[in-house]
Amino acid sequence: MITFLLILCAVAPLLVGLALRSVAARYEPVRSAGFGIFSVELRRRARVQEHPSGLGDPPFRQPAERRLRVFRIAGVPCWMQSRSVDLPLQVIGMIGTLTARDFDSEFDERFRLAGFGSLTPRWAARWFGRECRASRWQPERRCKAGPPRPALS
Repeated sequence: MITFLLILCAVAPLLVGLALRSVAARYEPVRSAGFGIFSVELRRRARVQEHPSGLGDPPFRQPAERRLRVFRIAGVPCWMQSRSVDLPLQVIGMIGTLTARDFDSEFDERFRLAGFGSLTPRWAARWFGRECRASRWQPERRCKAGPPRPALS
């Protein structure tokens, strides 16, 4: 019984990683950042969604763009975040030619191309030294990219 539970604990994260990988594979990679064994990807997909009208009429077509943030540990996806934005009806004819920059301003900062630094989660940025903060235990701690920040009082 214990052996079965240990095997299940080892296999379950791999199965979840495979499921997340198959979902992420449907989206076009836009940007990625790596830090240590951790990496973060920004992926996107623009398509026309069909919503049923409910009256027997043809479905209502709405263009939309969906973006994913995929967090990976040692190349295995372990967590995803997604956001979707409805696009204007005028872009239905050119949905295949849209670039990631066309409607970038419609997304939250974490899902924008301009906010590349926000791809890295805050906890990982602090842990791997991408962000430096003085603490009351280490007031002399220095940042790599500039002068030390003032100590907290």
